[in-house]
Amino acid sequence: MQAQHIITLVGLAACFLLLTVFIRRAIKRALRRSYWAGKSAGIADSSARMDALNADIAMLARRRDRDRKGFLHTIELKNLTITQLEDQLKTGGNGSLTKADLQVLLDTAITLGLAHKTWTPIKGTEPWRARATTQLEQLNSIVLRILGEIRISNRSAENHTDAEEAA
Repeated sequence: MQAQHIITLVGLAACFLLLTVFIRRAIKRALRRSYWAGKSAGIADSSARMDALNADIAMLARRRDRDRKGFLHTIELKNLTITQLEDQLKTGGNGSLTKADLQVLLDTAITLGLAHKTWTPIKGTEPWRARATTQLEQLNSIVLRILGEIRISNRSAENHTDAEEAA
């Protein structure tokens, strides 16, 4: 072999060596870029999910506040009804309430107070919700019965005054 052949072979070997180095660098650079592109896409996806979850949380908070206000209004109305019924008992009403009725009224007030504190949908609160519903139905039936008796007593009082005026 002559010197020019050896120089050409050494040059080709150096070119192949440099070519492999440059190809390796290009592959590493491409992998790094794809890694960062994937990471950026993942961060963007996570950000979109977080924004959606934050919007859902805000909507649920508004709904919870609206439900809470309605529930507080219901409690206020029931407590007002209880107060009115207690006032009727103190002023010597027609005595249509029994001790069991008073106990139901007290239990309803206690249950509604407890339900107000734990009204959020937590696992295990279903018995309290059922108890509150039952007692509210009992309270409504008692109130309807008392209102019916008051209307009857008012009609009889009006009939009695009409009879006195006629005489």
